Amino acid sequence: MGERKLIICLALALVTAALYSPVRHYEFVNYDDADYILDNPQVRAGLTFAGFQWALVTGHDYWHPVTWLSHMSDVQLFGLNAGPPHVVNVLFHIANALIVFLLLARMTGAVWPPALVAALFAWHPLHVESVAWIAERKDVLSTFLGLMSLWAYARYAKSNRRMHLFLALLWFALGLSAKPMLVTLPFLLLLLDYWPLGRLATVAPLKLIKEKIPFFVLTAASSVVTYATARNVESLGSVPLSYRLKYALIACAGYLPKTFWPANLTVVYPNFWVFPWWKVGGALVLLVGISAMAVYSAGRRPWLLMGWLWFIGMLVPVMGLIQAGSQSMADRYTYLSLVGIFVMLAWSGAEVAARSAFAAKMVTVTGLGVSFALLPLSAMQLRTWSDSEALFEHAIAVTKDNHIAHGILGRVLANRGRLDEAQAHYEEALRILPNQPENHFSLGVVLAQKGKFEEAIAHYKQAIQMKPDAATHYNLGNALMKLGRSDEAIAHFAEAARLDPQMAEAQNNWAYVLTTQGRLPEAAVHYAAALRIKPDLPEARLNAARIREQLSGLVTN
Repeated sequence: MGERKLIICLALALVTAALYSPVRHYEFVNYDDADYILDNPQVRAGLTFAGFQWALVTGHDYWHPVTWLSHMSDVQLFGLNAGPPHVVNVLFHIANALIVFLLLARMTGAVWPPALVAALFAWHPLHVESVAWIAERKDVLSTFLGLMSLWAYARYAKSNRRMHLFLALLWFALGLSAKPMLVTLPFLLLLLDYWPLGRLATVAPLKLIKEKIPFFVLTAASSVVTYATARNVESLGSVPLSYRLKYALIACAGYLPKTFWPANLTVVYPNFWVFPWWKVGGALVLLVGISAMAVYSAGRRPWLLMGWLWFIGMLVPVMGLIQAGSQSMADRYTYLSLVGIFVMLAWSGAEVAARSAFAAKMVTVTGLGVSFALLPLSAMQLRTWSDSEALFEHAIAVTKDNHIAHGILGRVLANRGRLDEAQAHYEEALRILPNQPENHFSLGVVLAQKGKFEEAIAHYKQAIQMKPDAATHYNLGNALMKLGRSDEAIAHFAEAARLDPQMAEAQNNWAYVLTTQGRLPEAAVHYAAALRIKPDLPEARLNAARIREQLSGLVTN
């Protein structure tokens, strides 16, 4: 490695490490971190053979066994301490920035445009989410593996050795196993053939496509597995195509202003199901206009078309054509895709700089100024990730009618015993979007904790109408039991036990109500059922013993 490249790599690594150094003191956040790590028994056990098997077959969220193994490795090495996994994310991010720089420098022979791309990648506020969120390990990890695939492919383009092509395929397979968003990477290989590798001028197009058939096979397989196993993915028929197209246009165009003016960034953006015609039209005009400019300039400025198609191509899996979840867009979706925009900017700047010494100085000052101006913006964004309360208070502050943020903040506050504040956020979430069974359930729990059982029952019943589940029936049974409505309580405990046969608590409380009605033999049956499920359940053990004594006394008498 040349001296200049070494200095640039050291500067990138040190500045990025300094920028993200506060994360070593940050906590897990109440948004996927529990689902992925804290409440996941397979991950909490660390690296085990059973966990390895589970990672290979589970459809939990998406199929990404490499990511699961990464989280298990964290627990194996560091326990359930949040600091070290945050640091691991930062190390992956630093590695990704360095690979971006070295890869572009290797393919183009340039130094300063790749350095600018890498600096923008490393320090842009849009990328804070991918780095500061432990559950987003899949983002930084899959990008690392994807970039290694591009690196191996660039070596293949120079050496024509099949081993390098095989390594590119292997890295790609691992990347898909970390996050399926990499499915469009084979198209990136074709883009690299166009520019900067220039293989389109020396290799027949049919051969370029043929050598990538194994990559497209992996893409097809990953797409099928992802669609079959992913949670929260709407069926294609459940959301109209017209909506999907509008959603895709607005989501894709929406990242551009945030790239150039990264303000009001947040972990979750609310999804609005009605789009004004001017917003859809504006997004269409913007995207078509940039596409036309890139195509028109392709002969003289190939980096424009390559960068633009890189940006669009990497967003295809997440631009809304297949709706996943309830939010309209996410900062993390730009993690790898923005490299395309940065390439457009950096090489356009290099073209201007080549015109004169004065132009070169202006471009240098501008590039350095923009890069270092991003640092305080990213530092401010990073602070919002210090804990769950700060994260979702910020989300509410910078967005409008964010029912998701209100609901999650309500849970955070409820867990901290701040019930009045939690209730206010649940009520606000339901004002914005009334048909949310989770928030009706959570509000019911808070009201029950405050002794407002009648109000709690009303919300539990609304939740059951929308989404009947064992937990809601169980809590509704508890509230009815507190009010002495025993027969109704029994009915809901019975339904909870039917929906979740492993819910020992439902059997225990069912038995307790039967005891208050004097139906001791029936109660004994349900206490026994509770103990079969959970032998160490103290309430069931104590009450079962008391019933045995009472039944024995009756027999003796």
